[in-house]
Amino acid sequence: MKNRAGKFVKCTPAGVSVAGAGAVDQMKGNILAANIWDQAGDDSYPIGSFTYLIVYKNLDSVAGKDRAQALVDFLWWATHDGQKIAAELNFAPLAKGVQAKVEAALKTITFEGKELPIGR
Repeated sequence: MKNRAGKFVKCTPAGVSVAGAGAVDQMKGNILAANIWDQAGDDSYPIGSFTYLIVYKNLDSVAGKDRAQALVDFLWWATHDGQKIAAELNFAPLAKGVQAKVEAALKTITFEGKELPIGR
């Protein structure tokens, strides 16, 4: 596939990660939606996509603080420790800039008005 830089690149997890890194500046506040199609860079794969989850900022509707915390813990694991196995499952690991945006968004999730700890 020919990318914006005019280079022919294969679809690899690394190439999709490069495209994701190129889209970090599109992510504003806690809205992490970004178009990673046709991003700049010699190694950028031009037709990748993020997978999205929609999560309420206030988790009071969840049946208990333990379940709310379990959701936050899972999201942390998936976007941090789970990234170590992403490539072997043919998923593109999140770029460091994308991870930082996810961390900031996770810090805003609350239960009964209190932030839930992340990265524990």
